[in-house]
Amino acid sequence: MAIATSWYDAPGLWLKGNVHTHTNASDGALPPEETARRYTALGYDFLAIADHWKRTRLAKKPKGLVVIPAVEMDFIVGRSLYHMVALGTKRELPWRRFPSVTAAAAYAREAGALPILAHPHWSGNTSAELSRARGLAGIEIYNQIARRLIGKGLSVVHWDNLLDGGMRIHGFAVDDTHGEEDIGRGWIATKCRDRTPGAVLRAIAAGHFYSSTGPSIRSVALDRRTQTVTVECSPCRFVRFVGNRWVGKTVEASGRRGVERASWTFDPWWSGDGRGCLRGGSAYVRVECEDREGRIAWSNPLWAGDAP
Repeated sequence: MAIATSWYDAPGLWLKGNVHTHTNASDGALPPEETARRYTALGYDFLAIADHWKRTRLAKKPKGLVVIPAVEMDFIVGRSLYHMVALGTKRELPWRRFPSVTAAAAYAREAGALPILAHPHWSGNTSAELSRARGLAGIEIYNQIARRLIGKGLSVVHWDNLLDGGMRIHGFAVDDTHGEEDIGRGWIATKCRDRTPGAVLRAIAAGHFYSSTGPSIRSVALDRRTQTVTVECSPCRFVRFVGNRWVGKTVEASGRRGVERASWTFDPWWSGDGRGCLRGGSAYVRVECEDREGRIAWSNPLWAGDAP
């Protein structure tokens, strides 16, 4: 019997949101209230305004919109530039220098926030640099403004390199909104107990979300006896199962209908250690669903040995 990852089937609400948004309180184009109104009009349920070193507050919040307090920190370590979103910070974060990415993540966590590394591809951060970091809750795997400005919007390779190294880290798609043209391009869909900031943050911290630029993921299920992963999604041209090292499989649609359900059973030999892909402590599998317009949804990884 296939055992679904518990949060997909758990009671709750699917809420859509953007966790990296700028306003004219820092280097964004629109005032905070107008930015919030634009997202509400697109059907977003929650929004995190993460102006640079500033905890922006709304004078008036659109009805029904959950607002998550956030701050974007930018800093230099050695000769490398880093940006980090402190999602859900409980206080202002005064500017300061950091000796490492780990120290910056600790600074965010001391303020009650989830540290999310922003646009590593755009910033020129390497996987080797990031592998030394500790305390990160996630990294941005899709960043709209980075894609729009210089084409370096995807950081999925960074994500896989860190996952291969055993780092348990979530992947986020974000707008990193600066101009009107960035709104509504990358988001996360969370499964929450209720429509409150605390519920949204708890779901994000637990990895109970998927990221998307278009498609939806309805379910990811794992049969731990047979090591078979099954995904259900909106109609897509490709469904990809991505695991450690060279492990994975692509399912392509035949005809115009599109793939809405796909499965993959791991071959233990291909794990490289003979123990099976879902039996090693750092083994993982994640799912990508790509539609005919090239838009992608990414699941968070499933880890070996975790309870369903």
